[in-house]
Amino acid sequence: MKIKKVAYTYMIGDLFHYGHLNLLQQARSNSDYHITGVITDQIAEEWQALNISNYKERKAVIESIKVVDEVVKQESMDPTDNLKKIHKRFPDAKIILFQGHQEWGQMPGVGYIKSIKGKVIRPKYYPSLSREKIIKSFNNYEQNKDRRSKKSSNSILLGNLNHFDSNILTKGETLRKFTPLLTKSNIEKLFIFTIKQWQTNANKILDSIRAQFLDEKIIVRSSALIEDSINQSYAGAFKSFLDINATDSISLKNAINSVIESYGNKADKNKQDQVLIQKQTESVKISGVIFTRNLGKNTPYYMINFDDEYGKTDLVTSGLGGKRVEILRSDKLTIPKKWSKLIAAVKEIESLLSGLALDIEFGIKKNNEIIIFQIRPLAANLKYNKNSDEKIFRIIQKIDDQLDQNHKSMEKLNTIFSFSDMAFWNPSELIGDRPNYLDFSIFNNLIMKSNWNESLIKMGYTSLEKELMIMIAGKPYINIPFSLYSLLPNGIPDKLRMKLLKFYYKKLSVNPELHDKIEFEIIHNCLDFSFDFNSYELVNNGFTKMEIVLLKDELFKLTNDIIINSNKIFNEDEIALKNLTHNRDKINIDIGKEYDFKVALNMAKELLQDVNTLGIKQFCRAARMAFIGRRMILSAENKNHIDINLINNFWASFPTIVTEMKDDLNKLNSNRMDLNSFLGIYGHLRPGTYDITSLPYEKFHGYIINDSFNKKTKYNISKNKKFFQKDFADKLDTICLKNKFGFNGKELLEFSKKATQLREKFKFEYTKNISLALELIAQAGDSKGYNREQLSNLDMNSLFIPTNNSLINVDEIKNIWDSIIMSRISEKSHYEKISLPSIIFSKKDIKYIKHLSAKPNFISNE
Repeated sequence: MKIKKVAYTYMIGDLFHYGHLNLLQQARSNSDYHITGVITDQIAEEWQALNISNYKERKAVIESIKVVDEVVKQESMDPTDNLKKIHKRFPDAKIILFQGHQEWGQMPGVGYIKSIKGKVIRPKYYPSLSREKIIKSFNNYEQNKDRRSKKSSNSILLGNLNHFDSNILTKGETLRKFTPLLTKSNIEKLFIFTIKQWQTNANKILDSIRAQFLDEKIIVRSSALIEDSINQSYAGAFKSFLDINATDSISLKNAINSVIESYGNKADKNKQDQVLIQKQTESVKISGVIFTRNLGKNTPYYMINFDDEYGKTDLVTSGLGGKRVEILRSDKLTIPKKWSKLIAAVKEIESLLSGLALDIEFGIKKNNEIIIFQIRPLAANLKYNKNSDEKIFRIIQKIDDQLDQNHKSMEKLNTIFSFSDMAFWNPSELIGDRPNYLDFSIFNNLIMKSNWNESLIKMGYTSLEKELMIMIAGKPYINIPFSLYSLLPNGIPDKLRMKLLKFYYKKLSVNPELHDKIEFEIIHNCLDFSFDFNSYELVNNGFTKMEIVLLKDELFKLTNDIIINSNKIFNEDEIALKNLTHNRDKINIDIGKEYDFKVALNMAKELLQDVNTLGIKQFCRAARMAFIGRRMILSAENKNHIDINLINNFWASFPTIVTEMKDDLNKLNSNRMDLNSFLGIYGHLRPGTYDITSLPYEKFHGYIINDSFNKKTKYNISKNKKFFQKDFADKLDTICLKNKFGFNGKELLEFSKKATQLREKFKFEYTKNISLALELIAQAGDSKGYNREQLSNLDMNSLFIPTNNSLINVDEIKNIWDSIIMSRISEKSHYEKISLPSIIFSKKDIKYIKHLSAKPNFISNE
């Protein structure tokens, strides 16, 4: 039979249900041949966060359905590539695209279907069995089961849910109920009335408020029926008003009406929603919200969001700011003095509610009195299953043991023991807060094991044969003492070196938020023009004049030698870069070609080995020199009053890979450059350089081309072609001469420019090797039934077993890989539940976690 109509549907197909079947049946009934695209695991997880079934399992289910004639893989939420292939196969057939998802206004692929005169059918949506509804039904089942059984030990929230039945207690009534019960905290006096009462007796209510509160300051708060129920809290959804004088009838009346108006269409039809009036708490030193379980993971931590600077009781709850700490719920932990009374007060409230997970607004007055503003169930935790707290405690004990072992291995540096997720090489930004094992392994092997230090030794820094990075419960950390030690000039005597390290460590411990800026704000690692001005901190911390002079002399020698000899270093490193490129070209990898399993792994290994010997050290040196150049030029502005605009104009006066790419993006978006030409230059780039689950640009054009956004985007490129370098160089000449450097202003500018350009160039080139290696690994894995997500759980040692042992067969390899993958998936699921700080100074920081204001800029597929 000649095929006249071909239907195409596509889906994730996870939790397959009647709605899916209905779509497939309609597609088959409207066509002669029906093809279904099954979304890959990576794209599926980007869309819905977590898959229950993997691609292989989902594909098998859909292949078994008789109304589907063929199943194909779809590697994007946009079906256009598959539609083009289908049209090529069936050039005379009408292609019909079925839109199965109703949230798109313009479905991906519609434009192409219209261009080939196909047809788009949007079947009636079947919402009764959506993924969201299924998940919600399971949650409701658990909730209702707990209510029926009355057994708090089975409850996700561990408590009696009836305490917060929305038909029984509002926010105001909850506070009134608890007022006489609390001995470790207090609730300010209150007055409650309904909307109906306000509408019939407003003047009488105003008189009652004046009589109860006299001329005190009061707060007018919402107390709607839908607030603080077990299913949802509506925290912050309605208005509140502070600083109202109880005798000011006009302001009070306006505030009450505004609170009622804020209920909007959520208001109770019978007007039984309430308004809560309370005495306003004065002399507050800390205010915020405490959750009795971790809000995101339902794990055993008290999580406190607080403000201790502004004395306002609504700053945190209004979402305008605040700090955060987490405290492990362990009887073995001594609660920090700052929080001991609050935790005691919260434990009392928990005991009255059988351990129900709570969200409590609080204030701590200057006399340390604890004031409770609100008590509500932690509704957000309903969507999480109950975790094993004991398992969390066992992992934390394991972390304790790991830190003890690391402490012992620090030898003479163990007095300044500390780790950071953003110091020096900043792993949180380069590989992520909780990277996959393969990401960590490649990054660690290429950079953190030895290259990070070997690259610096050649420039005059201190040799240290130590690995810089460790992984704690799946989170990468940089060893701060090793960083500080290695960033000092090699010629500094050991006694002065240790004195400096202890000073830098003290400076960091007092200002932990600077842990991502240790090279800029903590340690003297080159001599800039402001050293004499800033050396006062050394004087104030017990350094003698002779010690300061010795430090300055060594920094001078290091900085001077680096800049004077920079061209020699640049030339040698550029030769290495050419060899890297030559070797890659010699391998002659065609990313679209299919390679044998072991051949693909061998080529991937060779590519990474070249990065190790010909790319990383060279990049590290260029990056360090670029840092030195930037720091020196900026210090010229700080100390010598050079106009910052002159400095900024200099940085904008020369091209780098980044500016060239922005320029090419503009050309692409204005149709002055075609996509193939763009990908020919930048196709190897991917959102996560070391992440195999992150597709390169050449395999996922959606990173670059998005008709609704990118075509309207204009990338700003700072260019200043009118910059006159001589003007700036002349100003720097005087400063360089004054500081007795062996280079002049022009040479400093040329050094800074060259280092900056080479830093970007080296990284751009060595990441081509990494990207190609990852694609070869993915190809090798796919040939044996492994997807990218599974491969991401391997490390370099286990991944390259086939290349290191020629006698091992494929079945043995698969057994090893399967075992490692299963073990690490399980391990990661447990590690993700552990809260960890950005910086660790001791083991107590694993249990009392201070979240700092400095946060990494995470790279995502967006």
